[in-house]
Amino acid sequence: MGPMTASAPTTRTVEAAAATALQVELRAGRVELRPAPEGTTGIRGTLTGEPDVVEQIAVTTSGDTLVVEQPAPSGWSPSELLQRVTLSLEVPDGSRLRSTTGAAELSSQVGLEAASVQTGAGEVRLARVGELVLHAGAADVAVEELTGPGRITTGAGAVRLGRVTGSLSARTGAGDVEVDRLEAPLQAHTAAGSLTVRATTASVEARTAVGTITVGVADEIPTLVDLHSGLGRVRVELPPTEPPAADDRWLRVHARSATGDILLHRA
Repeated sequence: MGPMTASAPTTRTVEAAAATALQVELRAGRVELRPAPEGTTGIRGTLTGEPDVVEQIAVTTSGDTLVVEQPAPSGWSPSELLQRVTLSLEVPDGSRLRSTTGAAELSSQVGLEAASVQTGAGEVRLARVGELVLHAGAADVAVEELTGPGRITTGAGAVRLGRVTGSLSARTGAGDVEVDRLEAPLQAHTAAGSLTVRATTASVEARTAVGTITVGVADEIPTLVDLHSGLGRVRVELPPTEPPAADDRWLRVHARSATGDILLHRA
């Protein structure tokens, strides 16, 4: 008997003309969201993978939501658990997303009103999102802009954000947390990794067991500091200022590192 060969991938059309929300449940693969052409409505695109896998995936609508759901595996066979599919969709700006995957990459170039993401492993890249709730076992997370409240929790993986204008909680067991521009309160905790805020106009609470903490304060805002490192150096490169008056703008930086350096400087 000759070697077994995989079936050629098949592509299936996915479309919901009135949908403004998307719910995805896949075991493994890739989810790609692109902006819908100007003047169009609804969600449309393709689903690609092995023919028997694609045929099993249910595509339905519930109210204004397009639902793409892969059935639960019948057993624990690795080949069944890791049956990969690619879901590529054009999505209107301002849509809502709920994604649950076992091991998959999620990439969104769309401005999302809200996103709830849960994945066992993979990579998550979001362009702009309002409210965000993200849980991952092992995944690198990148968000270009967060405008609403956000909560990011990973067991392992780097968390990187561009501009943040909504309050954010970011926690990872092992991985760095980085924010380019912070304009709302941040709570960032990691067991093993560095915490970096390149420029902030809002208060920061940062904790790490193994890693450095670096915070840049923007716009010469008066800053109250509470910094401590068990085995590292603490440096404050801010000019001394008078205590802020009751109606003055000010921020607080609370930072703790067990073994790393802490640096507070002007952005």
